[in-house]
Amino acid sequence: LFLDNNSIEGIPENYFNVIPKVAFLRLNHNKLSDAGLPSSGFDVSSILDLQLSHNQLTKVPRISAHLQHLHLDHNKIKNVNVSVICPPILPAERDFFGYGPHLRYLRLDGNEIKP
Repeated sequence: LFLDNNSIEGIPENYFNVIPKVAFLRLNHNKLSDAGLPSSGFDVSSILDLQLSHNQLTKVPRISAHLQHLHLDHNKIKNVNVSVICPPILPAERDFFGYGPHLRYLRLDGNEIKP
C-alpha cells in the first residue's frame, strides 16, 4: 500500500487492522507526527516492511515483532532505545517459542540522533 506524498497528518486507531493482508506500507513524505500515530502504533503482524521516511516523528513508533524492514530516515528522532525496537530474546525463550524479533533492516539516517 503506497500512501507517499499525501500530506497525511494522522492515522486512526486500528486503521490497518481492517486490511490484514497489507505486507508493505509506505507513508513517506507525509506530515505524520508522534501525536498523529495510533497508540497501538503499527503492531500489525501482516506488515513486513514499514516506511515512514521524511515525516515529523521524534520517537520510534510501536511495531510488530514480525516487521522485517523499518525506514525512519529523515525525521526528527533524537534518541533510540534499541531494546524497544528489537527486544533481546534469551536462547531458552527462542527455543521454547520458536521465534524472536524479525527486524533485519533499520534505517535511521537523516535524524538528529546523538550518542
